[in-house]
Amino acid sequence: MTLTPEQLAARQCGIGGSDAGAVVGLSPFKSTLQCYYEKRGEAPLSEEETEAMEWGTLLEEPIAQKFSRVTGLKVRKQPLKIATGNRFMLASIDRQILGETAILECKALNAFTRIESASDLPDYMYLQAMHYLEVYGYDKMYFAILIGGQKFVQFPVKRDQATIDMLVAAEAEFWRRVELGDPPSVDGSDATKELARRLWPHDSGRIISLDSDDARATVHALLRAKDALKSAEDKKTAAENWLKFRMEDASTCKIPGVGEITWKYTRTHKDEVCDLGKLKADYPEIYAACVTMQEKGGGRRFLVKPEKGIVTT
Repeated sequence: MTLTPEQLAARQCGIGGSDAGAVVGLSPFKSTLQCYYEKRGEAPLSEEETEAMEWGTLLEEPIAQKFSRVTGLKVRKQPLKIATGNRFMLASIDRQILGETAILECKALNAFTRIESASDLPDYMYLQAMHYLEVYGYDKMYFAILIGGQKFVQFPVKRDQATIDMLVAAEAEFWRRVELGDPPSVDGSDATKELARRLWPHDSGRIISLDSDDARATVHALLRAKDALKSAEDKKTAAENWLKFRMEDASTCKIPGVGEITWKYTRTHKDEVCDLGKLKADYPEIYAACVTMQEKGGGRRFLVKPEKGIVTT
């Protein structure tokens, strides 16, 4: 499902509930830096919804209907709302509860989700609730969650003013940076790594120089981290080998006070393969008709080549 230009543009007008976790660095999906670049319009927003997002949109209405049947509460859709005091705070809620100053948030989550009550909510979802409650000035938000397509749970989350105060301050500082063009620090998240790939998918061939103490310190830190990873991997392999040589052909090794270790044979499976060279030599017409060349996805390779004599410890 492709997002409309209006929906994409609305994301850049302020901070929405789904951005709250990213702003404070607690989102598993988006880093603070990625959120900053998107709000600045300097990073391409994804126009395509993931399959999970599409299903979430499609299931929103039946989840809301289920909530109404279970609780007896009536709900209705609401347009985008902007906070009265903090104009950078936006709220596009799923439903408003009629007869209460409360909000309904509908979620369709996978079968591995373990959420039964408000205390089980991950941080990013809890912050989303606090963001919406602040924009609306309400004291309660209900979550209606469909888990694995077959389990339904619903529960309220109450307003926590201390958390809201912290969140508003963080969002205000973040939006100040957006308006001034002052990016937050680069972090080590996968989201920021993906952002770099999206921003600069191809190199231009030009050569630059970073003659600064920060650049030198960062490279030294990177080389030390690579050495530490190699050392840790060596220690891990040595420990595994020590245990394997004591287990010999045993399937399981029990170690009182620690647990157990298993070392079992995994059966191989056969895959059908095609000898393209033989096919081309013996049946060139079939080869030409059936085999096409496809460009595989490429990407930039990041390498560090330290000068001779560089000491990283």
